[in-house]
Amino acid sequence: MTALEDRLPAQHREIHVILTDNQHVDATHVALKQVLDASHNELDVPGNVAARARAEQDAKVRVLERSVKAEASVHMK
Repeated sequence: MTALEDRLPAQHREIHVILTDNQHVDATHVALKQVLDASHNELDVPGNVAARARAEQDAKVRVLERSVKAEASVHMK
């Protein structure tokens, strides 16, 4: 065997190790991306809830304002 042929099995093992490591890194990347996406979704939910609550509160205030105006209108007649 030549020196090059002697190195081939070692290089093959090294390539296999690198490929395996790459697969682990890829799997970790996918898992972290999923966690990040879930975290972004969790952060969006409170904002949506707060906006809905604010809109509902604004709607109630408008109804009360109309009611007060209508009552004042009745008392002025």
